Amino acid sequence: MISTVALGFGTGFFFMFLQRELNLNEQLARARARTASAEGAANVVHELLNKLPTNLLTYVNDVSESVISKDEREEIRVLLYSKEVDKFLELVEERLDSGASLDWDSISKAAYIQYYKAYFEGPGSRDNQILLGEQWIQRALLIQPFHAALTIAYADLKALQKDYSSAAKIIRDLITGGDPPATAMQLLGYYLLETGQYLESIRYSNMYLELYPEDSITIFNLAYCYGRLFSGDRTRNDYRTECLRLLEKALAIDPGHVLRIRGEWMREGFQCFEKDDAFIALLAGAEARTAKRESAPNEGGNNGDGDKESQAG
Repeated sequence: MISTVALGFGTGFFFMFLQRELNLNEQLARARARTASAEGAANVVHELLNKLPTNLLTYVNDVSESVISKDEREEIRVLLYSKEVDKFLELVEERLDSGASLDWDSISKAAYIQYYKAYFEGPGSRDNQILLGEQWIQRALLIQPFHAALTIAYADLKALQKDYSSAAKIIRDLITGGDPPATAMQLLGYYLLETGQYLESIRYSNMYLELYPEDSITIFNLAYCYGRLFSGDRTRNDYRTECLRLLEKALAIDPGHVLRIRGEWMREGFQCFEKDDAFIALLAGAEARTAKRESAPNEGGNNGDGDKESQAG
């Protein structure tokens, strides 16, 4: 009798267990499916983030303007809009909507993805994507307030909207309160330039040049600042002299930038140099070197066309 009861109890327990585990416990099955999906998505996200360091996007308005090759851009696009990445974003959104806590790894990855997407979206969807990027980066920065890469990405999204004052404040706060990379000095110099704070821009750009003295982007930024200062005060010949000195140095590194100088710079405050013989000679020399490189690409190497948009407007 006891054995029969034991057998009945054991059999009942077994079927109860079977019903719980194998009787298609939907909640458990969904949880396991989500876990497997999340792991697969996380792998793709990790691969994506390894493909594109954040600072390759700063200074450009669209990924097509970056130094990344066409093939690399397409590879990143495929990853960025893959079903695995979509699933990852869906899962983190589900957890957020349910009120569940999200870990740093999930939040930061979602923030990077939404940031990158801003560079791949067309004009019609760009604004919404920028907003998404800002929201996720802000969530990440609540956990790590002075995370350098995400803070720079946040400032960059402000710059995409031409809100250079906000971008400058974000980077200035990073420099004041965090442990910023040297790039922060370069970026702050650029954002201050865009807001017309030329003397402050010069200060931060020079701080960056102390570490990277041959960086042509920063040298052009400095030349632009001195040129705009001279255009505002023609009595300051020292501004003119420094502008020409820096232009000569920068154009020796990247003569292809002469196209931007002849175009945007001349429309944005450099009209005072239109009849300046030294300025005219500098541009002519750069154009000659660019033409020579283009006629012999294998000998001349990169003619500067791949440089990031920057740089002093």
